[in-house]
Amino acid sequence: MEDNLNRLKQKSIAVSSGKGGVGKTTTAVNLAIYYAQKNYRVGLIDLDPLSDIAVALDLRESEYVVDSPDFDNTKPSLADYTQHVFSNLDLLFPSVKLGKADSRLLREKLYIEFIESLINTYDLLIFDMPAGIRSEDNLAFLPYMGTLVIVTNAEPSSHVSAGGYLKVVLAQENDISIFFWHNRFVQNPGANFNPEDVIGNYNRNTPKNEHISPESAVNIEHCAFIPEDRSMDLLKTNPSVTLNIQRSLLDIVELIKEERLKHFAASCKIPEKTYHIIKYFLFHRQKNDSLSGFINELGDYIGNVIKYRIANDKLFARKNRKIPSGKKIFTAEQRATLESLFKATTSDALRNRTLKIIDLLETSIKRHENEKRLFFIGNTTHRNRQIDIEIGKLLLTLNNQSSQLSTPINNAAGLLLFYFSLYKLFHSKTLLGLLNNFIPVRKTAKGSLVRDKHTQIKNLIEESVSYRERYFKLIRILFPVISKQVTTIVETFGLNSLYYRTSDGKINKQAYVKLFSHFLHDTVNSGLGIIVGFRFRPASIAFRKGAEKLIRKLPSPPVSSLKKAAS
Repeated sequence: MEDNLNRLKQKSIAVSSGKGGVGKTTTAVNLAIYYAQKNYRVGLIDLDPLSDIAVALDLRESEYVVDSPDFDNTKPSLADYTQHVFSNLDLLFPSVKLGKADSRLLREKLYIEFIESLINTYDLLIFDMPAGIRSEDNLAFLPYMGTLVIVTNAEPSSHVSAGGYLKVVLAQENDISIFFWHNRFVQNPGANFNPEDVIGNYNRNTPKNEHISPESAVNIEHCAFIPEDRSMDLLKTNPSVTLNIQRSLLDIVELIKEERLKHFAASCKIPEKTYHIIKYFLFHRQKNDSLSGFINELGDYIGNVIKYRIANDKLFARKNRKIPSGKKIFTAEQRATLESLFKATTSDALRNRTLKIIDLLETSIKRHENEKRLFFIGNTTHRNRQIDIEIGKLLLTLNNQSSQLSTPINNAAGLLLFYFSLYKLFHSKTLLGLLNNFIPVRKTAKGSLVRDKHTQIKNLIEESVSYRERYFKLIRILFPVISKQVTTIVETFGLNSLYYRTSDGKINKQAYVKLFSHFLHDTVNSGLGIIVGFRFRPASIAFRKGAEKLIRKLPSPPVSSLKKAAS
């Protein structure tokens, strides 16, 4: 019996958090899907009393689960508590578990009644734990886990909650590997909050006798740092196409702004390492008020960076006990260099235009996100004339200055032209209708039509042949319209320098096909909460790295079905 418990423990991953709303269930679901795609047989076990997983995967049974729980002690086999989700992935015990008796009964089934079936059926078991530190439905399961993933966000209350949970876990003296999984991660080295230092932030906000000692946390690792990607937000079930395009436009304009800052930092002979330290301050500072204000704020910002270094590097701390503030932190020569940077950036028409567009787009996006709309309908008929005018002016500036601009800015300019063409085009109800018709729908128990997220996720994850055929058919229908729109804008405004071209000077049609394919994929699949279905987004790339690190660090890494077959 003890040997079986140990074997099950080796393949068990608990995904937990100190508080709700940090993306715990989304992380558990996406880890399960990722490993299932890698041909591991995965059992996703729902310990959350609210049964969030069934909702996240849009399983039809989730509409009835609150009224008709099937969790009882009369069903004889594991299959009776199994809901097949996708290839290699099952949801286990999906019913509501509200009381202590339910939790106790579940442990009996897992670790006594069905233990051999679980060992023989699955390579990995991923547990979506309830948020918080309730003993009966959370902590009582940890002795059976080989790995614990604590999900947190880059904000103080989340770190305090995660630290509080960790302290209780460490007090149990479980033989368990612990990892931090950072969702919605934003790095800002000059802020008063270090988003990587969960334990330090917890200790700074709790009495000394409640602190987590460095010795007890020495083996805890950071597993993943996932940047926020609102277009994949599970809660935004029905985003509009306009909203998705505006987010892309914002990303592109911010890239142009950053590259322009990099250009002026180089021309002012600011070393690259120094530039990377102050880049966040430069990038997020929107105002152009005064040279004195600029240098003083930057000095305080750099002072915060040094404080973090002192806090984490004892040798550095011994050599740097006093930290000047404001402009006192800089030498006269450094202040002269910063003065050149300030004058160059504040007088640059290209950068100033990006600042204006960023403000317009952020305001428009915030308005859209606060509205509840049906999928792809949104506020798509509304024309934001200021955005049209300002992006048009920016494109003209980029076109006219293309020979003097860096390659990254010219590449971003071509991308801006493409997405601006999409933005203008997708005010058409006809095109929106084509996208709407691509999205699968189903009837609820009450007879109303809703987006069939489960079918869409399944098509995405299992790469359905019929889905791919419909997807490429949609590309064939829409791409000529998109191409004509790009050409119309280029010819109307004289933007020939912004075309993507091949080495022989011809318009690079293949590049535009790829761009449109990526746009269409991200747009129709946005709002599903499925990170692993997106290849090129930063959040997806970071998630894959985290998932790979996690499985390598398991006490006994499993072998996938493909590798088993090959051997």
